[in-house]
Amino acid sequence: MSSRFPRLSRPSPFRPFLRRFTDERARDLADTISLYNSVRAAHLATKWSRSDAINDLSDHIAAAVMERVEPPTYQPLGEAIDTCQRELLKLETSIFSPPTVDFAKPLSLKEHIDP
Repeated sequence: MSSRFPRLSRPSPFRPFLRRFTDERARDLADTISLYNSVRAAHLATKWSRSDAINDLSDHIAAAVMERVEPPTYQPLGEAIDTCQRELLKLETSIFSPPTVDFAKPLSLKEHIDP
């Protein structure tokens, strides 16, 4: 073989002997559940998982905006802006609540692609 064509390496068929007798799907599922539980625990340890996180963030945003601009003098407008902001924050479910997954049944296509 000439040096012009490099040798291609083949994937190794090696698998540890004891792993030949295990259920790989069950192993993958157990690994996925373990990862899910660790990510969920990490999320629950943050301030974003608290029940008042949306209100705290909304108040923080409102305070930061009011430092830079004058708040509206018309009270219903201010309340509408506040309500709109809180409702928009509630839609950010990937920040404020981790997804709940039932591992007893297969994941749907939507669950596979949702963040």
